[in-house]
Amino acid sequence: MVFDRCPLSLVAHEADMRALGTPADVAYAAHLFETTPLPDAVLHLTVPEPVARERLLARGPLPPHLSAPPVRAAMAGYYTAALTRLPAPVLHLDASRPLPELLDQALSFLLPPAPQPAGRWALPVLPSTGRPS
Repeated sequence: MVFDRCPLSLVAHEADMRALGTPADVAYAAHLFETTPLPDAVLHLTVPEPVARERLLARGPLPPHLSAPPVRAAMAGYYTAALTRLPAPVLHLDASRPLPELLDQALSFLLPPAPQPAGRWALPVLPSTGRPS
């Protein structure tokens, strides 16, 4: 099962909205978090704060609870604390890195190499000549 946003992000979002005085349903978000099966593995994508600020400016105006530095810092701390308590392995990736590098890291984390049979290379034999190709 793959989540783009895990239930953890719902809880963090609702808690931050409440901290800003915005109506929030933290209990419902916590219920979703508690009833969702634990993942087998987690890829936690982050970007350095200067990159995040740059991307937020490029997106245009956002509600304060999505872009306020104290809220962003609180959410980052909340994610880190919750992810350290998971029994599943967690890979933290800097999402500002080049995509091929991120994909290589993610695939090597998620897909262990298939076991290879012992043996040697064998060249295929062409049917018409009986010689290696």
